[in-house]
Amino acid sequence: MMGTILTSKADCRDCYKCIRSCPLKAIGLKDGQAWVVEEKCILCGQCIVVCPQKAKSTISQLLLVEKFLAAGERVVVSLAPSYLATALFSTPWKLVAALKVAGVFRVEETVLGAKPVAAEYGRLLRDRQLSTLITSCCPVVVNIIEKYYPGLLPSLPGVISPMVAHGRQIKKKWGPETKVVFVGPCFGKKDEREREEAHTTIDAVLTFQELADLFTKKNITPDSLDDCFPDGSAPEIRTFPLKQGTLEAAGINAPISAEVISVCGVEECMETFADLSKGQIKPRFIEALACRGGCISGPAM
Repeated sequence: MMGTILTSKADCRDCYKCIRSCPLKAIGLKDGQAWVVEEKCILCGQCIVVCPQKAKSTISQLLLVEKFLAAGERVVVSLAPSYLATALFSTPWKLVAALKVAGVFRVEETVLGAKPVAAEYGRLLRDRQLSTLITSCCPVVVNIIEKYYPGLLPSLPGVISPMVAHGRQIKKKWGPETKVVFVGPCFGKKDEREREEAHTTIDAVLTFQELADLFTKKNITPDSLDDCFPDGSAPEIRTFPLKQGTLEAAGINAPISAEVISVCGVEECMETFADLSKGQIKPRFIEALACRGGCISGPAM
């Protein structure tokens, strides 16, 4: 799996910080080094963030994107809305400008794909076909349910994520040969890209740091460029990746209550799913995000 978290034997130095920080206890010891147990891992990326030696990583598709650009492929970047808050560039518009200098054909905001996704959640809630509906935009949340609460799988309505929806829009408009590269703050998106519904739609996934590495390799200095804005955007729903953002975009105006719940953070999601599994709560709608505060706090920000 592309989203598998790797451990460098040479760099892992017996600090065990990743073991202490993993919310699912998905890291074990082998020959004195900390290794991720794939069967338990949900790809939240916390171990990558806390490792002082940078011994944890995921497989990068940076070389693949470089090949697309070198070959003159039509590359369209789907830019996660968290780009507005990344600290790697002085302004988000410098990031967009650098992508254009790198040879990207178009830069669009992923929230363009969030529009139909949000509308579908609103429709499902109104139809009341599911006793409880859990959003599936966050790949880490999907991993949590699949690995730890499989009994809740019927509550996932099968709605594709904004990343996949936007990729389909791009392929439909610009042709199936167009290369779609998603850039965002989430390691879990690398794993989502391997799923059947995304594999033929998203050609590569990069984090913001990998994007910065691309600019460095190409000798592009974003802060020296004039601001450039995305070719496609949806400012009205840029709050989609924040807590309660899905509710707002879906037109679910009911106040947060026993029927409509918004949870973020792995621990909070786990507690909520445990209560739901035991029948202790019976909400109609659960907006679930694995990062506290939403994607803006993603591990690869």
